Order: sequence, then structure tokens, then C-alpha cells
Amino acid sequence: MRKHGANLITVFGIIFSVWINVVLWKNYLPIQTLIPILFFGLIIVGTTDLMDGHYARVFGSVTKMGVSLDRLRDKILVMPFFVFLVIRFWNEEETFRVTMLCILLLIEVFLVITGVYGLVKDLDVSAHKAGKIKMNLYFFL
Repeated sequence: MRKHGANLITVFGIIFSVWINVVLWKNYLPIQTLIPILFFGLIIVGTTDLMDGHYARVFGSVTKMGVSLDRLRDKILVMPFFVFLVIRFWNEEETFRVTMLCILLLIEVFLVITGVYGLVKDLDVSAHKAGKIKMNLYFFL
């Protein structure tokens, strides 16, 4: 269990990331119900993001697969969420917010492309402290 514990935590976060996006894109819930559900889901995903890396380092079970799963969970959560926000707020009064969301989405697409390239070329694709800080800031924005 110790060897794969961090990866199990990450997979749990991936499942919740998918669930958050399904709930978000279904459009059948009123906003008063949707916000607490999304908040709860984001807390769970954010907690798995903090726990998996710590667990892997404590038990010496850091693997390339774990690093890849961690990035995958982040992208599964963030990219569709940003697309949803861009679509939802696409109007003239919200130009600044939409522009910022588009920039953030482009950064995420770039990170996915470079991550895949790094995996194919067997390069180190692990997140650095700045990347972890960025991902945690997303949860508070």
C-alpha cells in the first residue's frame, strides 16, 4: 500500500476532477445548489493535490507515473473549468475577465504540450515550487 498510496490519492483526485466537470457542464442545477457542490469538490481535489506529493516523499514512493498523474489531475480540473468560465462570461462587460481566463487557458495548454513532450523525450516533468503555488492559487481564485 505504501508504494502506491500516493498514486491512489491522485486517482481519487482525478475521479473528483471529472465529477466536478460533469456537474459543472450539465447545467441542470440552479446556481444556489451548484456553488456549494463545486466548493466541496474543489476542497477535495485541492486536498488530494497537497496530500499525494507529501505522501510520496515521506514514504519514498515518488515515481514518473505519479508525477504524470498529478499533472493530469490538475489539467482535468482546470482546463474544462476555464473553458466553462470563458463561455459563461463571454460578453462585452466581462472583457478583462475573459481575456485573463483565455491567457490562463493558453498557459495550461502550453504546459500540457510541454509535459507530453517531456514524457516522450524522458525529461524531468515534475512540478516545481512555482507550479505548485500556481495550482494552489487557482483554487482560491
